[in-house]
Amino acid sequence: MDIAIVGPGAIGSLLIYTLNNAGIVPDVYVRDEGRLRHIRSVGGLRIVIRDEEVNLKANLKLPSDTSKTYDVVLVAVKAYDVEGALKTVSKVLRGDGLVLSFQNGIGPLELMERTFGYNRAGAAVITYGLFRYEYVTFLQGFGEVLIGQRSSNIHEDLHKVIDILSNGGLKVRYVDDIDRYRWYKLLINAGINPITAILQAPNKVIIESPEARELAIKTVNEGLKVVNKLGIELPGNPIEGLLNVAKKTGENYSSMLQDIVNNRETEIDYINGVIVKKGKELGIETPINTLLVSIIKGLVRWRKSLFQQ
Repeated sequence: MDIAIVGPGAIGSLLIYTLNNAGIVPDVYVRDEGRLRHIRSVGGLRIVIRDEEVNLKANLKLPSDTSKTYDVVLVAVKAYDVEGALKTVSKVLRGDGLVLSFQNGIGPLELMERTFGYNRAGAAVITYGLFRYEYVTFLQGFGEVLIGQRSSNIHEDLHKVIDILSNGGLKVRYVDDIDRYRWYKLLINAGINPITAILQAPNKVIIESPEARELAIKTVNEGLKVVNKLGIELPGNPIEGLLNVAKKTGENYSSMLQDIVNNRETEIDYINGVIVKKGKELGIETPINTLLVSIIKGLVRWRKSLFQQ
């Protein structure tokens, strides 16, 4: 089976590490020449696990290199980069191939389904704690990866991919209703990510600050009203999940905070923004999520203006 990865970031690096352990050196697509040169200048991609630094083995490629096609493409870019990444995927994914979304939030999978069809698109919900500095990824917490499709006609390669990732050491399991887990993680992310990003604090602020905890709980409860109206049965209590994740990953910095510190876009539109959008469609008011979206977008725009001066 020929597998490619799009995106050499934190999740992409974890996937490369896993495939390496399974005896596979994957082709990995990098956004542009500048990033490719940067990766090579720092000695390649690396991952640190249990204080051990491992050099990752990957064939780095540019989007213009479409000489090879693949049975499976794992898309590991940020949610806001998926649309651009799918231009590359469309050129290199075989006609009956499978594409898997490894993004936070709601939106990327739906875009893949519209582009390639329901039975050729799937999603992964990942709960490993990852932090990236330059092109070194630090595994800060072990979790699991849940993989599934919304199509009743499961792609023939889906379970093969799960087996390969499992053989590479990743804790992976198939779920037959991936949406339950996507929304469950979305609600937890909605309560942690923007608040930690605004406060510039690690996840434990949700536990240790009464004000932050109250705001996070209210944020999740707003989202829960939307989820209930959609008729989605979650796999657990999202408030309990929120507090549990914040406690277990207390020293971690959320991906949204990492994005803001590094002057990148954030995935706010695909997390809290989805709650706001669906709330409007369903006639449910979401004032807290609406405010958080505005603050994060304003913060990103302000920081960018400072660095452009």
